[in-house]
Amino acid sequence: MNRRGCQAIPLTSSCRFLFRQRPAAAGVLLGLAIGCRLTAAALALPLCLWLWLPPGRDARTGERLRHGLIFGATALVVSALCFMPVWRIYGFGFFTFFDNDGYPPLDVVLMRSTILVWGVVGAVALALVWIFLACYRRHGWGALREPGRRNVFVVALMAVILYLMAFLRLPDEAGYLVPLVPWALIATAIVAPPEAIAALAVALMMSPWIGFAHAWPVLEGPMVEDHRVRESQDAATRAVID
Repeated sequence: MNRRGCQAIPLTSSCRFLFRQRPAAAGVLLGLAIGCRLTAAALALPLCLWLWLPPGRDARTGERLRHGLIFGATALVVSALCFMPVWRIYGFGFFTFFDNDGYPPLDVVLMRSTILVWGVVGAVALALVWIFLACYRRHGWGALREPGRRNVFVVALMAVILYLMAFLRLPDEAGYLVPLVPWALIATAIVAPPEAIAALAVALMMSPWIGFAHAWPVLEGPMVEDHRVRESQDAATRAVID
């Protein structure tokens, strides 16, 4: 399992505990996710905003501030402990990284941020839901008038923007956008009617298995292609070792 896979479990668990108003456990799990991959820290700001704008209930300012401090402090301490071994060896050099020689072409960046994340079928379905947003704007505006749903939408939108900004800084792999996926779906589910979300869910379930060859659909989608790439990388690694 790579670092993106390792961070997925503590990251989603952190969100779940935070939604249940358990900031200490959520902070510990977010710290572990940051220890697996530093970019998980981008989710700290939206989750703190979630504590400040708790959906579906009114909380006193003091309680929200206390929960935010507990969440932030535990996440900071746990993540610092995770990075302590490399910090002792490399110090501030730990934060050094190397850019690629050149920025990828725009079409490559667009491909990595859409089709390689959602698949062809999923990307088209998601785009259609948002394109036809005007057709069911009454449903969307009605949902956003409710304080709870509006708060959730703002938090989800902030998470999407932050991860998209981080990806555009170094758009090397589509996998960098994996943490963005659930938040994009949450935001979409709030403003779109249930019928559109049901159709989108079906398209997303089909998308990993359906690819296109000469404009014709084939059962060799992104899931199969990703497996082939991993096999090729393993073979190249074994050749180098040999």
